[in-house]
Amino acid sequence: VNNANNTTTTTTTNNNENNNNNNGPSEMTASRLHTHIKNCTKKATKADWDAFLIICDALQTKPSLAKQAFESLTKYLKHSSVTVQLLAATLLDAVVKNVPAAHGQLQRTPSALLSALRRIVLTTTALHRRQQLDDDVEEREELRALVLTMLRGWRKVFDSCVPINQLWDDIVSSGTRTD
Repeated sequence: VNNANNTTTTTTTNNNENNNNNNGPSEMTASRLHTHIKNCTKKATKADWDAFLIICDALQTKPSLAKQAFESLTKYLKHSSVTVQLLAATLLDAVVKNVPAAHGQLQRTPSALLSALRRIVLTTTALHRRQQLDDDVEEREELRALVLTMLRGWRKVFDSCVPINQLWDDIVSSGTRTD
């Protein structure tokens, strides 16, 4: 009986410690945000929607972190692993769709983010043309399709977003299939 009580007490203590360390969305700092994004992209093997929602909630609570979120996501969109890129693109789309502060950030989309998205679409297209796709062919095509779907959707929702419209026009003018 004592062992069971001790275990319960220890579990409660550990849960309290974890809660104190996480501090919730309102206590999110740029450093913690980057760590959360890293854990959702670089260290993950599949989309963790609970973690994605924590990031979205934090950005809702602290809109000033939207710029840092875009910077972190850009870093992982440029990663050499297609899996990391796919998770970063999925999280980026979730942020854009669910966080009003991201809408303003999208209007000021940094060229590095646009470049990363352009590279994902055009590199996959070029590899297809040369038939030089690596072992990640299915994942790479899934990533390309996701980015095209994201851009198409963002254009509809944010029709006056000049950077996104310019990126779309660049992709279309390159001869890339967008369907």
